[in-house]
Amino acid sequence: MADRVDHAPEGAYNSVSLLPGNEAQYQIDWHRDIERASRKAANGNRDDADDLAQEARLRVMKTFRAKPDAPVPYIRTVISNAVKTARRQQVAGFTSKSAFAAEADENTPAPLPDNAEEQDRQVSAWITTLPEPMHNVYRHLYSENLSQRETARLLNLSQPRVSQLHNLILERGRQELTRLAA
Repeated sequence: MADRVDHAPEGAYNSVSLLPGNEAQYQIDWHRDIERASRKAANGNRDDADDLAQEARLRVMKTFRAKPDAPVPYIRTVISNAVKTARRQQVAGFTSKSAFAAEADENTPAPLPDNAEEQDRQVSAWITTLPEPMHNVYRHLYSENLSQRETARLLNLSQPRVSQLHNLILERGRQELTRLAA
């Protein structure tokens, strides 16, 4: 392959020497492609390019371990997708917290409505009006904190059916809230 390097480029990262033989050579071989894609996506920002390159290196290593004989176009696609995904996350200020949660202090208690006990009673009463399959799904998902997969296994249903019943419960709950708010 003409555009792959046969030796470590000058200034290459030192962590390559810590990898087992084939993995180290694989990183060296793809170094130029990773750097080129990262620089292009970072629009000249060297720090961003380094971060993007690191994400691409990680993805390339995972691919190498899963498919050591992957074809060249596949690896180039892996590099491109890794860089694009990392860049989108950078630009979006990727966070796992909502804007409200990011502003809230960890020690800030959640506000409780004045009539929390009354609301709990109303929700409990409403749940008992649900048809038995929905009631069982609600109980497993919310009271017992089980996943949809675990709930499906216990109720001898498919996971998509549990999801469907869950969506029906949520829709009925919205309708009930609208009715109570009016």
